[in-house]
Amino acid sequence: MQIKDLKHADNGNKAFDSYIIADSRLYCAQIVGWINASFDNIDRERRVFDGYFK
Repeated sequence: MQIKDLKHADNGNKAFDSYIIADSRLYCAQIVGWINASFDNIDRERRVFDGYFK
């Protein structure tokens, strides 16, 4: 679906606004997921590091 199609929707710009909101929510969820994943990796690496040098 292209942006120009959304602008010509029956309910005006509401569809366009909700499309942007949904898109930004997905984007935020991705960022949160990446942050959580990177913290997990740091913990795992720290455990390995501590294991070598204790």
